[in-house]
Amino acid sequence: KQAILFGDGEPMIYRNFWQIVSDIREASLTCTIDFINNGSMMHEQNIQKCLQYKVSHLGLSIGGATAESHDFVRPPGKFKTIVSNYASLCEAKRKAHTLEPYVTAFMVIMRANYKELEQLIELCCSLGIFKIELQKLFVVRPRLQEQSVSDEELEPYLQKSSILAKERGIGFLHYPISSNR
Repeated sequence: KQAILFGDGEPMIYRNFWQIVSDIREASLTCTIDFINNGSMMHEQNIQKCLQYKVSHLGLSIGGATAESHDFVRPPGKFKTIVSNYASLCEAKRKAHTLEPYVTAFMVIMRANYKELEQLIELCCSLGIFKIELQKLFVVRPRLQEQSVSDEELEPYLQKSSILAKERGIGFLHYPISSNR
């Protein structure tokens, strides 16, 4: 009933990825197909494959709402490509008169990007992404400790962003915070 395709990194880089998707779709017309990607390979050919195989859901893992923050978190120089790719996906869906694949943006909250939450909402609106899920940074390497954001620092940004997301009709989910207020 549901196929969630994932691994480390970008799944579409695997040479047999679309064959797997094709096999799933051939086995079941009603199976939901879901995968998370980093947006760098969501070019025209892969957009058409998503539409052809009726991919149900895409998760866009993004490092920030600006090139500066995204490139700090991810390999530099990809932000504009990712935005362009997802704008093309939005346009292809419009032309095909379909809402699928439904897209959720995922972002790990870090010192480099937490002040950009409102910008992330506006970016997602412009790309036809109507759900955002924020994830907590789990520090597994000491050098990442400096990127941690306390709940107290984050809370005002979450409050403002929740209001904006509601106004824009975007789902806005974040992990529970423990505020003293």
